[in-house]
Amino acid sequence: MSDLLEHISDLDTFLKEVYRILKVNGVITIVTPNIQSLSCKVMGKAWHTLKLNICIIFHLRI
Repeated sequence: MSDLLEHISDLDTFLKEVYRILKVNGVITIVTPNIQSLSCKVMGKAWHTLKLNICIIFHLRI
């Protein structure tokens, strides 16, 4: 999922559904913009055109 979560109105229900359909030991990758990033501050209104792929990886077991 890329740049999607900020458009979901009921995030809790959405993520529960993702978890429900995810296969055992499945992996989901979520990418969302960081409006507090340096690129946002430098680029101003055009910041969304600059895609800096800084990846934070974490593992969550439920």
